[in-house]
Amino acid sequence: MYWGGIRDYLRVVSDHAAPAQGSGINAGQMRAYIWTQVVHGNSGSMLFYMASNEINSLFNPERTRRDALKALPHVKNEINDLGGIVLPRPRIRGRVALVYPFETFRNHIPYDYREFMKAPLTTRLAGYYGGLLFSGIPCDVISTHQLLSKDLSPYQAICFADYERAPSDVISRIEAYVKQGGTLLATPSSFMTDDDFGNPLPSGWMGALESEADDCRIFRQGSGWVYRLTRELDLPAACSLVSKIAEARSIQPGFSITRENGSRASFVEAQAFGSKGRHVWYFLNWGAPMKARIAPRQLPVSLEGRSFTVRNSETREPIPSPSGSPDWTRQELEEGFDVALECQNPLVLLIEEAGISPTPLTPVPQEDFLAKIWKATPRKNKTRILYHIKYHERMTASKTPQAAELLEAEGFGIYTLLSPLGKKQLQVFDGGEVLNAQKLDDYKILVISAPQGNVSIPAEAVSLLEEYVREGGGLLLLGQIPHGPHNWLGVKAFSTLSRPYGVQQVASRAFEDPVKHGPLGALAVRFEQMAAHLITENVSSFCSAGSGVLEVDGSHARAIITGNPTSQPADKAVLAVAEHGKGRVVMMADAYWLEGDALAQGDNRVLLKNIFHWLARQKD
Repeated sequence: MYWGGIRDYLRVVSDHAAPAQGSGINAGQMRAYIWTQVVHGNSGSMLFYMASNEINSLFNPERTRRDALKALPHVKNEINDLGGIVLPRPRIRGRVALVYPFETFRNHIPYDYREFMKAPLTTRLAGYYGGLLFSGIPCDVISTHQLLSKDLSPYQAICFADYERAPSDVISRIEAYVKQGGTLLATPSSFMTDDDFGNPLPSGWMGALESEADDCRIFRQGSGWVYRLTRELDLPAACSLVSKIAEARSIQPGFSITRENGSRASFVEAQAFGSKGRHVWYFLNWGAPMKARIAPRQLPVSLEGRSFTVRNSETREPIPSPSGSPDWTRQELEEGFDVALECQNPLVLLIEEAGISPTPLTPVPQEDFLAKIWKATPRKNKTRILYHIKYHERMTASKTPQAAELLEAEGFGIYTLLSPLGKKQLQVFDGGEVLNAQKLDDYKILVISAPQGNVSIPAEAVSLLEEYVREGGGLLLLGQIPHGPHNWLGVKAFSTLSRPYGVQQVASRAFEDPVKHGPLGALAVRFEQMAAHLITENVSSFCSAGSGVLEVDGSHARAIITGNPTSQPADKAVLAVAEHGKGRVVMMADAYWLEGDALAQGDNRVLLKNIFHWLARQKD
């Protein structure tokens, strides 16, 4: 609602609700998430936006189960194989529509922050959208602009939920739509205020009152009908009402989906795509697992053959006909098939006319692509590195797998801290399982990467880190280049952590070099000014992915890599080191050079090894 779209979950509350799941997203839910993006029109999905940080992200086994991650290449192959059938737009050809109440949302001012986060308007809207979705009738979500400008004749019904504010032109538009035979459903608060001038909107457009029911008043206008709700409905009630209206107005869903006992399946989404003898039928059960019978109301004209093949896209296996034949007759397909619908795991069927060249389906991949990014770090590696990701998650084993692999080959163990640093008993992830009752002193090196400015770093945490270093720990602090919409916020956070060791990051400054830089441009400086130090041994160039500028107090810290004569600035620190009590600290304002191809540039791999060996006092 508040960031420009429908962002809420459908809450299924009934006797047929989904059972409680164990912890972590499972494989079926991962398939459901990705297939939902495809079916409803997205061109791609950034999976890391499913969570804000590594603690809640894909690679925490308490949040995402291993089988869910292993499903990723499977579902990717499914979508690639069926893309020629599913991806052409429009994917869903709606026969009903929900009008998105942008004007109402724009005008709504939350009472306080709690209401802001609860997003009550979006929650209600999601309920009515769910009612349309689970009716089995293809549904479009359209804007007011589309309502006023596009042909509305394909829509047998249009729903207005919380459509309190509307431009005055909308009234004449919907009145004409209803008079020509359309059906309109409106919630109690809809059509109250002219969005342009704030005046009350007229109500006579609904026509003559025909009857009243428990939840709505029914009006007759020309050849069409208006259903005006008398109260707000939750999701189950909305599903029930939409089904009753659809039946009364002869708006048929694409499929009949019934349970073993003959009752209608309440919370199953059904979609169909295809043309020219190839179709994909998609069913997603949001409720409890069930056995059901699915039958198309009418086979589409593009499936005109006399016999067909049916394959399950998840298993890649053919489904034999009721007679046991690999081919289905037209009558068998029309009569439907018995299936088991899992909870939140889509059933995707490929229907093709027999005789045409079958769509090739990629075999289920056998290789475990998680072998390098989700495995327990070698226990034989006694020098343990702890990634602290409470403040951000730029450097972790999952996001920098090349760096992790290199360090493990050098004898280091890679661990990720899942609990707040101040706890005496820490919870740590070793890449394969969660370890409890861990102590900070058990780890030789602590890494804090790209701390964010919107994360509060308490003074107690700064003192705890300083004590850890003073007692012999190694600390690697990696900041961010102060460019872009968010990174500049991290300057203060980095300096809060680095100040005890004589280093601060300069606000709003980044190195640039028009002469010595990488393919990403002048900000990706290739630094060649190296002071003699064990960290710079066999390092002639460090290829930055974008570096901030450090101010170094020479009495506490020392600049080891500085700007080039051709860079701006030319003499400031890129990498600084400090010895603090029995421990050591390395500080850089670049957290991105360990990601992807950047690590392979220049002598970056050598520099990485040198940094960790020096911090661990394995190189003196």
